[in-house]
Amino acid sequence: MLAPDVADYLVRKVVPVREPHHIYGHLRAFDSRFEKDIAEAFDYERSAEMRSARGGTSKSSVLEQIEVLRGMLA
Repeated sequence: MLAPDVADYLVRKVVPVREPHHIYGHLRAFDSRFEKDIAEAFDYERSAEMRSARGGTSKSSVLEQIEVLRGMLA
């Protein structure tokens, strides 16, 4: 789950969308585009909450999915 968060972080830093997987693979080389706020990308709870689209992992999305499934079972 956290690799996509690092990719999202890099995209927010205006890194071309195809490039983050290369940078993430070399994270220990300390790319200059990484800043102190990169630590936020390694927060599991924040990571889950960032995925708020339908079918996502945020609490609100999961609760919505539960309600949809309950409706299907009723």
